[in-house]
Amino acid sequence: MGKKSKKKGGGGAASKAARKEKLQERREQQLEQLDQYYDDDDDGGDNNNELQPSRLRREREYFVGDRVWVYWDCMRRDNPNTYRGIVQSVDGDFVEVKPLQSFIDGSDFTTERVSTKVDYFNVFPDFCDMTLRFDVGDKVMARIAAQTLGGYVPATVDALWAIGELRSIPSSAGDLVPHYSCSKEFEDESKYCTAPEDTDDWIRRVPTSFRLKVGDDVTFNTATAGGISAAASNYLRRYAETASWIPGKVTKVKRHEVGMYCAAYECSFQVGAKSYSCLIYYDDDESIALANADPRKRLFDAIEQDCSRLHFIYLTTHFKIDIAAFRDLVVTKVIEFASYDALAWLQNDCKFSLKGVKDEGGNNFLHMIAKSPFAARFIRKAGSMSLSNSNGDVEVKLMDYGYFPTKELNNNGEIWLQILVHRGDVKALDAAFSPHHGLGWKDLLFYEDQLQLVAESIKKANNPIMECIFNSYVSFRKLYTQYNALSGFSFRETEEQQFDKQEMAIFKGDDAEEAARRLTRFYLDWKDYPPRKLNNGKFMHLAQKGWSRLFRLLYGADQRLWDKSAIAAIGDYGHWEQEGEGVTVDVFTACILGEHHCLLPYEVDFDGYGYVECVRDHFVTCEHKKSGQTCPSLHHHLHVLNALREQKENNYRKNDCISYRLRLLQDENDVEGRREILEYLLDKHTDVRPDALLAMKNRQGWALRFIVEKKHLDLEAGASADKNLSKNASTFSFLDSGRIPSTMTTRYLLCFAAVQFDDMQSLQWLCESSGPPTELIGGWNLLHYSAYMGRIEIIGWLSTLPVWDSLVSQPCERKPFHGAFAVHISASCGHINVCDLLIDLNVELEDKKGKLPEDYAKKSRHKFVREWAADRAKPQALEKDIKKLFHLIEEKRCALQQIKDFITASKCLEIDTWKSCDCYSYDENGPMGLSLGQVLHKCCENSDIQLATWLCIRYYFHESSYSSYNSYCYSFWGHMEQKERIIISQDYLVSFADERGYDELVNQLQRPWFKDVSCSEPLTKNFMLVSALSENEHLVDVRDIIFRIDLLLKVIKAAKKSMREILERGGRVDALGELFSIHSSAIKAVSGDLGDACKDEQSNHFSDVSCTLEPITIDSFYLRATNKVDPVSNIIRWSEEGSLERDPEFLAVQGYTELLQFCLTNLPGWTATLELNIVRIASFFGHSTMVDMLLSPTSADMLLSDSKDRRIAAVLGAGQALRYNDLVSFTTMYGAIPDSIKGKGRDEEENCEEKLQVIDSLLYAVITGYVVEGQHDDEVDNKETLRTLSYLVEHLSYTHDDILYVVGRVLDRKGYIPGHLLSVIDLLWSIIDKLGLHPACYLKQMQKICMIMVKECRGDKSSGELLSKVFEFIGRISNAGMDIEVFDEELSCYRENELSKKLTKLKQKQVTEWSQFDLIKKGGSLEDIQKVIADGGLTISSRDRGGLLLTHLSAAYDRLDLLEWLVVKKGMDLDLVDGQRRSTLDVAKASKAAAATKWIIEWKANSTIQNFLRRNFYRARNKRRMQRLNRAAVVVQSNIRGYATRKIYASVLMSRMEESQRFIPVWGHVIASLNSNTMTPTSWVGIREQLIDIKVGLDDETLDETDQRLSRAVEGAVQEESEVDDLISNDVFSKGVELDEDDESITEAMHDDVNTNQQWLSFQMTSHVVKFLQQGDKKYRSFFVRRMRQLAAGERSRILQKPLKGSKSIIYETYLEQKSGHRILWTEEKGGKIVIWYVAKHKQVSRLMQLIDDSKSRSARQQMPQALMSELQNESYTPPKDEPRREVLLDIFNNVPLKIYDVNFNTINEIAKEYWTPKLHLTDEERDIVQAEGTVLVLGRSGTGKTICICNRIEYDRQTGSGQDPLFTQLFVARSLRLCRYVEGAVGEDNRTSFTTYERLLSDIESTLPAVQTKHFNPSQRMDFSRFRRDFHSQSSSKEKIGALILWS
Repeated sequence: MGKKSKKKGGGGAASKAARKEKLQERREQQLEQLDQYYDDDDDGGDNNNELQPSRLRREREYFVGDRVWVYWDCMRRDNPNTYRGIVQSVDGDFVEVKPLQSFIDGSDFTTERVSTKVDYFNVFPDFCDMTLRFDVGDKVMARIAAQTLGGYVPATVDALWAIGELRSIPSSAGDLVPHYSCSKEFEDESKYCTAPEDTDDWIRRVPTSFRLKVGDDVTFNTATAGGISAAASNYLRRYAETASWIPGKVTKVKRHEVGMYCAAYECSFQVGAKSYSCLIYYDDDESIALANADPRKRLFDAIEQDCSRLHFIYLTTHFKIDIAAFRDLVVTKVIEFASYDALAWLQNDCKFSLKGVKDEGGNNFLHMIAKSPFAARFIRKAGSMSLSNSNGDVEVKLMDYGYFPTKELNNNGEIWLQILVHRGDVKALDAAFSPHHGLGWKDLLFYEDQLQLVAESIKKANNPIMECIFNSYVSFRKLYTQYNALSGFSFRETEEQQFDKQEMAIFKGDDAEEAARRLTRFYLDWKDYPPRKLNNGKFMHLAQKGWSRLFRLLYGADQRLWDKSAIAAIGDYGHWEQEGEGVTVDVFTACILGEHHCLLPYEVDFDGYGYVECVRDHFVTCEHKKSGQTCPSLHHHLHVLNALREQKENNYRKNDCISYRLRLLQDENDVEGRREILEYLLDKHTDVRPDALLAMKNRQGWALRFIVEKKHLDLEAGASADKNLSKNASTFSFLDSGRIPSTMTTRYLLCFAAVQFDDMQSLQWLCESSGPPTELIGGWNLLHYSAYMGRIEIIGWLSTLPVWDSLVSQPCERKPFHGAFAVHISASCGHINVCDLLIDLNVELEDKKGKLPEDYAKKSRHKFVREWAADRAKPQALEKDIKKLFHLIEEKRCALQQIKDFITASKCLEIDTWKSCDCYSYDENGPMGLSLGQVLHKCCENSDIQLATWLCIRYYFHESSYSSYNSYCYSFWGHMEQKERIIISQDYLVSFADERGYDELVNQLQRPWFKDVSCSEPLTKNFMLVSALSENEHLVDVRDIIFRIDLLLKVIKAAKKSMREILERGGRVDALGELFSIHSSAIKAVSGDLGDACKDEQSNHFSDVSCTLEPITIDSFYLRATNKVDPVSNIIRWSEEGSLERDPEFLAVQGYTELLQFCLTNLPGWTATLELNIVRIASFFGHSTMVDMLLSPTSADMLLSDSKDRRIAAVLGAGQALRYNDLVSFTTMYGAIPDSIKGKGRDEEENCEEKLQVIDSLLYAVITGYVVEGQHDDEVDNKETLRTLSYLVEHLSYTHDDILYVVGRVLDRKGYIPGHLLSVIDLLWSIIDKLGLHPACYLKQMQKICMIMVKECRGDKSSGELLSKVFEFIGRISNAGMDIEVFDEELSCYRENELSKKLTKLKQKQVTEWSQFDLIKKGGSLEDIQKVIADGGLTISSRDRGGLLLTHLSAAYDRLDLLEWLVVKKGMDLDLVDGQRRSTLDVAKASKAAAATKWIIEWKANSTIQNFLRRNFYRARNKRRMQRLNRAAVVVQSNIRGYATRKIYASVLMSRMEESQRFIPVWGHVIASLNSNTMTPTSWVGIREQLIDIKVGLDDETLDETDQRLSRAVEGAVQEESEVDDLISNDVFSKGVELDEDDESITEAMHDDVNTNQQWLSFQMTSHVVKFLQQGDKKYRSFFVRRMRQLAAGERSRILQKPLKGSKSIIYETYLEQKSGHRILWTEEKGGKIVIWYVAKHKQVSRLMQLIDDSKSRSARQQMPQALMSELQNESYTPPKDEPRREVLLDIFNNVPLKIYDVNFNTINEIAKEYWTPKLHLTDEERDIVQAEGTVLVLGRSGTGKTICICNRIEYDRQTGSGQDPLFTQLFVARSLRLCRYVEGAVGEDNRTSFTTYERLLSDIESTLPAVQTKHFNPSQRMDFSRFRRDFHSQSSSKEKIGALILWS
């Protein structure tokens, strides 16, 4: 022991003794296990064909440099480096290990010598990481319940890598080693606990502080919460399925209790009236957050806490946070805290590319993450995601499209791993190189040159731990690379080429054996590692490929690598044999199978029919035999054919059917190597016997030969004696009952097995010496069984042997083929190819029972076999039909129609029928030794003229003889080659028609259109007529009939041709009509002559005649344009990617109106679509006459299309031709047409799945008119003026979004013409310049258009002009904020051209320009930003990514100082929009920048006030000026008039003054006495008028007062004219406008929370108060609310409750506020009810007090008239006398009930709002009326509330149960129409309610009821209520009488 170990050992002698005793006990246990294993192994067992299984504990070899765990006395629990070490030397079974602590600090630890066999428990391999997240002494939460949510307890880390807790020794990387041993704070069953893994699922850090406190209102995630009670858990589980977040309140923080799991918080939440509690285990934003937390802060908190990607998705979607606006800030935050999930969210969900993320030091995002203190967390998550992604999360792409950030160097020439080394971040470096965290398996992330840089940095850092980590990874990487190299070869790679690889070169040197042992140990260590299991199939490939040298090396190192592996193999019949993913085989089987089993038939072009033809060609009609050469074998034949095909076909693929079958007939190239491996294995394992059947099943003939050669199989021995053959006897289908006959030799059995397994190569080898077996085995011979299996190659090969005749002549004796031959067996089994081959080999076709092969085939269950049998039986069927036809003709009593039907149904005279019987000419003999020509001749000879004529016409005009287009059938009848065909002249045709009396035909032939008509002589056309009617008396008559029909057919065709010519050149309508008449009459004549001879519903053999006889329709012509093109049709096809009927469109192109009208009237076949195309084309070319005719109402009867659709087509045509005037005229007359594209541009993503019909879009038509070259008329409109497009935008409501959407559709369509791209670019420039389209506002649409342009310019075919224009356009759009980086993916897929080079430079320039914005994004000071703007680095108009201006960036990043400076000092407009058309305020809201949002709102409010004050100031100033001018003019005028008047009447005035002086002394005292008396009204009318004047005056004065207050406030805020500028620039922006208020704050009055008085919880106010509050100033409403709150709080003072003196009742006065002098008058009624009567000025209080007293007095004495009372008492409608009467208050101005409104104290704040409307108070009587059931009669004077009751009753009935009845209706009747309208407006519209007057109701009833005879009305017969009650109601006998008044009503 060294000093260091003695010093640090600790624990004392007692602890050491205990540890030694424990170790000794474990050693003894393991020795017992090992002894038991060896005892079991000595027992032996059956190990045939299998290697020995792995032992209980595999014997692991150690090498120098291995890391191991060691048990010894110096180990310390707090330092794992004292019990883990490195092997220094290996001496047999002993290793010397040095602790890691000695390498770290140079401690004097001794090297321990340990036995790996005896003391194997003391040393075992160390596959663990060097570091863990926590250290000894850290406070953690350890999980003790892995299957439950939460399950954590507080604990302290005691030990790292607690190997003392192991129950079994780990021997591979997948074995478990406890990571931590912890002591729990609360002891329960045990004090200690272990954490098997270093993940948050098992151990977490204890938070030192908590974000929330008790009492906080929170919202928490139910998915991460645990209910304390069962009810709470159930509710949380159910709620988590629908909405995961619910509100709650924190009741406890840091819940750590004994016996319970620890949690961060305990929260309570409400479910209805019940309260539950739950635990929140994790203190992060994904689990819990404040209820009113800022969304932006929550996002940053989630990044800092490394929440999951799904949580980031929830935050951004739930709170609608737009990350793009402040993406750089988010990216910086994500990199700062190295949040893997946040980075994955940005990259995959937000589509942010990390390529451009670099700082000023050239560090990419990995460099910056390496600088983060959380780098280890990021690397661990990245590694675990690369290993296993079972939870569905997405990975961060560390490599993408040629972007390799792991290889990039920063400005210091460092990769990201070097930064970890420089920082000394051992844990992060350990995670990066650890195979347990995944990145260690990513060999593409760490290249050799990068590892060299890391090695140099570690050497400079002189960190032993890092050096140990790095060395371990290098060793792991080297072995893993070698393992991968074993499967990295191709099928054609040789063993020597494999050895030449750098990683495999070590296997050629002196250290090859050690390298092999290291590689095999690596595989055994890691093969069962759960996240990344290794497959020994890579080693099996060595045996399959025959690499004997490498195989022997590795097999000698460790045989366990060749345990059974799953590989693919071909079984019987070429099908897969699978078990899991393949066949589980051992190394012997893999060696025999080889690698070529991967080339399965289904993977190649399996042309089975072509291969079968090749086989038949070889064995029947071989080409080499015809030329006199020899063809030695099928293999040679196929090889030659394959070589010829390879020379002819450039795209020939060797892996087709012929190549595959060739490979089965020969040995593979790697057979020699596999033979050596098989021989080596058999020498190693002498007890193993190879399986010959396995070789034959997989067509490995070499293996069979090898087995026989090595005498593992005796061919001449009895087959039944072989155990393997007997074991597989049940699988042999050729044996009877699965038993091997005792007389059968192994050779014979293998011959039949070769047939079963289709191994022709082995069969040929087995038959070389003694030939094939000819004896019957199981009832059949080798040929029978080959036919049964369908082995066509083997049957062909057997046909070349001498034993062929013997095999063919033997009948089968096996059921169910007893007595059959091979051909019958193949037909029965469905092998028709084999059957055809045997027939071609001329075998016997009848079996012992006389049956043919087709008789067996008819019984097959396969349809194709039955069809083959039917084809074989066709000649017999045809002979039968011919005989029956002859019989019918000879039988004279048989009807003619019966013979015709038989000929048509049987098709016995059809050419196809005769050809199916191998008769390919009319004179070739068939059934009965007759040809088809002879059969026709015999039929015509023995029949009458009618049948002969019918037969001749039928087969003369048959397609096979009449049509020369079908050369295959036309050649059947042959040509008259011995003499020239006779062409009859025009004169002969006329004379022929004249002689026969065909006058109409004569007239037709003499017309000029038919002068070129000619016909050929029917007898010289072919041999049909000659053979049928030779030397027959009917020949001439039949010839004339056929000749006439043929001539009429030529007339029909000529008429149709002439009609087409007239339509093309625009001929006369009368000529067209005459031709149409001739055509129709000729068709009628031909149809009469043909009769039913050319009718055949089942075939189309008379198509030529039928097409000629079809009536002319509008689509019968195909007119070709001569002088004009039809661009409309082209664009319609171009848009719809389909065909379009063109035939009649030519008329519209040429403008032939009369011809078109004739066609519309006379020709059928018109469709609505065709008519609309005609209208559109005519409108396009400006044929106004044709358009007027088509759009005229008179044409509606002859057109199929709708008039509205024709108008739309006319508009589309004019728009497409850019005919501005026509378009304006059409849209003016017919209005704007519907367009599916309109409004779709902005919602393009939402409508991407919707296929819009652009063909009917006016905008699409106009855009294509501008784009398509030659389309538009430059004289009307062009791309320079854009008059048509401007009209669409200005008058038809099309937007710029719609225009750009259509341009994208034009570019993105299929069938695009590249030349149009230049036109599109020119059009876009014009749209931008002429229409004022700003690209910065439409970046999304522009980016799509640019992407399409880039796709169209890919490759080298684009012209230089096109590339330059595209680049110029993209450059301008990029200045608006479009990111050039979006084109990288598209450009990387194609060859680089000039455009891609320019775009690369443009991207670099854009990155440089956008880097200027980093100063804002990274929080630079305002002074620095101002300096950059002043220096020109940034301008006010500069735009960042996404079109963001400086104001948008300032708002998004919440930079108030910069935002205020830009707006105030630089004058930037806040309403300017970005690429998504968002203003600065929109960006601030989307970014959840609270401070910026508040500042912008306040700024806009101040701006609004400023504008208001400016306008009112100038208006008031001008008004004052005008008033001063008016007053001055009045003064001047009055002075002038007074002076003039005094001058005129001076003498009269002097006399009047003298008289006045004399009058006053006499009458002065009388006048004075009169003025002292007050005049009072002397009538009620005067009093009422005075009250009304008071009422009106109150209202007017109130409003005047409000106006005066507002005016004074404005005048007080506005200074003199000289100070206007100072006012606007300073005061308005900072303070706004404030009105004069009391000393008490309005805001305090609205929002203070005071204790309310129960008496004032609800009060009432009159309609006068409501009117005052609704019409008054907002300030007065605030004052009113404040007073009501004070009264409700119980405050009583002089200004709050002052009783008025002089009133008869108690009336209180409350000061509204002291300055204005307004008072609130209110009373306290019975029951404590508070009524607020009025709000008025102080001077009106006394008068209103009197009115209130008068109202209360009138209310007290209200009575009902006595006459009405007596009448109602009789009807029981008056209440009982003992029921108290309720007092109804009357209005103070009128004798009507007072309208009172109910106000609740809880809603009193609503009074201050503009939309406040109180609820009308209903009395108990009114409420009873509304809610009473049945019929209700309400009587009352005007103004008593009847209408109010009715309105409420209507609404009540709608909402109750009766209103839910589907038949529910309501009717309101009144005499006044005005009242009806009032009630309808009050209750709202409803289709179930009707409102009408009484007069209209009577009129409706009279008009509805049936009319009766009216008589004169006698007044004495008048019925009033008294007479009704006396004479009718009293006489009623009903027991339950309804009241008379109800019935009368």
